[in-house]
Amino acid sequence: MRRYAVVSALAASAVSSVVESRGHVIADVQEIPLVLGNFLESVKTTKEAKAILATVGAQADVERVIASKAMRAGAGKMRNRRFRQRLGPMVVYNEDNGVVKAFRNIPGVQLFQVDRLINSDELQSVLRGAHPAKEYFHIKRNPLVNKHAAKKLQMAVRAL
Repeated sequence: MRRYAVVSALAASAVSSVVESRGHVIADVQEIPLVLGNFLESVKTTKEAKAILATVGAQADVERVIASKAMRAGAGKMRNRRFRQRLGPMVVYNEDNGVVKAFRNIPGVQLFQVDRLINSDELQSVLRGAHPAKEYFHIKRNPLVNKHAAKKLQMAVRAL
């Protein structure tokens, strides 16, 4: 279900008011969703990745993610879920020519491969449409026990 949620969020990202209502800082971004070319797949270092995020105006959203890191309340701290933080920009790529290593150390940036999003079972089950209707069988009711069945039987007897 996680991939289905990501695809739904990606579809909702086309409306800038929805993105802003979720808390993302997109004032400096030219358009939503922001589509960059294939050159992004060949980025090798985190320094280059940060420079690209600053160029397109997504650096403010990354800074919001960094500032949101807080200690989790409750027993989750003892279960390897010590910190919680917001999510930032999502990078969708076709081929990994170094883009994963470049963006993986930037907090809040999510990385997804196009094939894994499109060919996921969750998404395909929604795209395939409705399943064929199930055949229901008629249950014979005992007229000595069931009042509705007795009434139908009496009406059938009167009709004779």
